[in-house]
Amino acid sequence: MRASSLLVVVVGLVLSGCGLDTSKIPAHHVYARDGEQVKEGKAVHFAVVGSTRSVLYGVKGEPVVPQEIIADIRAQSPVRGLDFYVFTGGQVRRSTTGEWVGFTERWSDVLDGDHLSSNKGRKKVLPMPGDGERLGDARLKGYGAAFPDAGARIGYNRVASWSHMDVQAGGKTWRLLFLDTNKGALGSRWEEQIFWLPKVVSGEDFDKLVVFLPDPLLTFSKTHKMNKQGASKELLDIIEEHSGVMKLQAVIAGGPPTNELILPGGNFGEAHVVAGNAGIRMP
Repeated sequence: MRASSLLVVVVGLVLSGCGLDTSKIPAHHVYARDGEQVKEGKAVHFAVVGSTRSVLYGVKGEPVVPQEIIADIRAQSPVRGLDFYVFTGGQVRRSTTGEWVGFTERWSDVLDGDHLSSNKGRKKVLPMPGDGERLGDARLKGYGAAFPDAGARIGYNRVASWSHMDVQAGGKTWRLLFLDTNKGALGSRWEEQIFWLPKVVSGEDFDKLVVFLPDPLLTFSKTHKMNKQGASKELLDIIEEHSGVMKLQAVIAGGPPTNELILPGGNFGEAHVVAGNAGIRMP
């Protein structure tokens, strides 16, 4: 009986450490909500950030590489005039209150949000969820609390992991499209995304299109499988079918531990960019 009681206590402690209380997760301000249009004059500048989470769950100290990435972004933001950041996922190891609070503490001087900071030069964000954001949180409640204005509106208090927005810059309207390639985790929401997609890439109300994916269609990384579950190709095939000729300019993805630029269609085709996790090997 004593051993059984001890086991119950240990299990209880483990479960309590993995809890998710969305009321305690600080919120970050997104650059634009789904469907919004932003005017930015001659040009728009943004940084794409791959995974910066800790390599191992349970390690108190953050690895050096993410700290250096954050420091570099902080230094370059005022110099290059960055307008916002794009996160391709993998910012937390799993979706717990502690992980999201730790994420806020690391990025408090970089990301605009409700968390207090002495840095007035903080920027807004356009985030996408990755595997870590879903771990223990299939409905993405933690992600939705951290980025309350992210995602398309799909009702029923659900958090969508896809969205789009327009930026007017240089006399052109650039449509930025954020899609979710995690077909297995989405379940029935995958079909919702497929139904939503043709409507936002059709028509003549935008000139150029840039697509962001958590996982790439193409990569030379030996440790990362490209086009997982066929999801990236399925999404891009729909875009090619419904968008205008030569509108797709770039496909930017996270995922592999590499930084890559691939031109599968030659110099005049769209660019496939991989903004990986700065060489950090994932477990």
